[in-house]
Amino acid sequence: MPVIFASKRILKVDENIVKSYDKAYYILPDSEQAGRLQGKLLVNLWNGNKNTIDTNKDNIMQYIVLQGGINSNANESTDRTKYCIMTIRDAGIKVEQLASEFCNWSEELARDATDALLTRYGNKIEVVIANNDTMAVGAVKALQKHGYNKGDGTKNIPVVGIDAIPESLYFIQKGYMAGTVFQDPDVMANAFFDVAMHLSGKIRFECPKEYRCDESGRIIQLPFKEYMA
Repeated sequence: MPVIFASKRILKVDENIVKSYDKAYYILPDSEQAGRLQGKLLVNLWNGNKNTIDTNKDNIMQYIVLQGGINSNANESTDRTKYCIMTIRDAGIKVEQLASEFCNWSEELARDATDALLTRYGNKIEVVIANNDTMAVGAVKALQKHGYNKGDGTKNIPVVGIDAIPESLYFIQKGYMAGTVFQDPDVMANAFFDVAMHLSGKIRFECPKEYRCDESGRIIQLPFKEYMA
């Protein structure tokens, strides 16, 4: 019986199980690309608005990062953080991590963590990196409590996330949040359709160049897109 596994952060499928059965496919987000695109957003923001972001004028991007989970899909959280920072460094921008907090993909935990970090570091924080938009929204709400990110352009700390949930899109449009990256649902639907048709014998599936597939062609990582106002 053919099986298509899907992963959206809640469950991490063992790739060895997929590889052990030639009628199994695994479709999941490309966490590496998500991190790289998030890093690219910050590179563009820094290069275009360095005078306002680099508040202490030391030519270093001081940031805090809100990570997903320690046990639940920790690899996805690690990849998003790792490749985001790598992309910023590769662009020639110096960075300094002030703090990293595991917030388990939760708005409430992210809000509380950001609140505490603002009390601790104050205006030393120049950028907030969140592994998903739910945590990014929590960070924005904490920043607003401290007088930041009201959308009036006076006191602002760029916040970036991943997923493009409705509340984060609203925050971006209002100027509360800098940007996000997201997985196009049409791309995901097409991938599931094509693999299902292949497994039913109706078409031959070959990994498109915009996807990232392993050597078997059955573990398929789908691309992300950027979103800014």
